Amino acid sequence: MGKPFHSRVQQVVRKPANEQRLLRHPEIISANGHLLADGINSPGVPLDEAMRLVDAWGRAGRPEQAAAALSLFLEQNPQNLTAQGLRGRLQIETGEADAGIETLEAVRRIAGNRDAALLADLARGYAATDDGAIARRYARAAYALSPMNPGVCDAYALALAADGDLAGARQLATKALALAPGDPRIASPA
Repeated sequence: MGKPFHSRVQQVVRKPANEQRLLRHPEIISANGHLLADGINSPGVPLDEAMRLVDAWGRAGRPEQAAAALSLFLEQNPQNLTAQGLRGRLQIETGEADAGIETLEAVRRIAGNRDAALLADLARGYAATDDGAIARRYARAAYALSPMNPGVCDAYALALAADGDLAGARQLATKALALAPGDPRIASPA
């Protein structure tokens, strides 16, 4: 008799080498999601295991499923700043920019202003709410910490565009594309 569904899912999710298989066959985790939910919601599920699942859903272009898996993890680990930061990013990506900003600001108050990715995510959130001036401040701070990070350059480009500086936005978007050619998450300069 074959392995139970839950242990097959856990075998795939726990091994980093299986991430590509997971992306090619999302039905492994979606065919009977409540079993997977039980696994993530169990006490003692390591952060890296939960984050691999969230990352796989995100790379598969399914942010809603990524957010659902992350929510299950956060029910057991509400103080985990890494997971809370990812939650804020997913909220922004799924169109809940105000909620994402609130989540990310809470993380920033605890973690401080030295995390370029967190500051870039805040810049994206504020740009999405058309608050270009605040987006620009966060993006400038992220860029000062990590000027060669394509995600930071992309966030800075979005912030500049939201603040009305289209020439600066084009320049940084071009840099982001040069740093990460072919990355679908990087906006194309228009």
